[in-house]
Amino acid sequence: MIHNLGTDGTLKSTSLEGRLREIVSLLQQIEKDTQGLNSKSADCILEGSIDPEKEEFAARCQCYVFLSDLNSLSYPDPYNSAGYVQSTGSEASNFNAALAECAIAMYLAEGSSANNPNQLQRKLSLPSLAFLDGTLNQPAIHNAILSFNFTIPTITSTANGITSTIAKEFLVNG
Repeated sequence: MIHNLGTDGTLKSTSLEGRLREIVSLLQQIEKDTQGLNSKSADCILEGSIDPEKEEFAARCQCYVFLSDLNSLSYPDPYNSAGYVQSTGSEASNFNAALAECAIAMYLAEGSSANNPNQLQRKLSLPSLAFLDGTLNQPAIHNAILSFNFTIPTITSTANGITSTIAKEFLVNG
């Protein structure tokens, strides 16, 4: 399974590595807006930073999950929609869902010889699902938390006086 990376929605990156970095960067901006888009104080990005010396982007993340039964899992939207527009072919209907689905897709792709033919070391930790004792209503209705960490290589370039850092691609579409 390789994530559908349609670019006609909010997210524009065309690689799993880039998409994951893009989602985390956007969520970091949204989470700072505690009076507007993040009025419920959602905290999906526990840490996220670029280390220019090591040329890598690292993050520690969690996603809110709601399980209504063994066959029904969803990722509720804790960010008041935050202007998220779903890409054609994607199942993610909000940033929380996009973060979870991209992380799971990247983890699966890293373990696939078709997507990781050189069997490079995993950049994303095994996602773990922790069940809560009950259902919480804030910042969104959830009864579980999906947690994971990642460190992906980056490329920094400067053009016309503007410096940009993007994720370095290491996976291939198989």
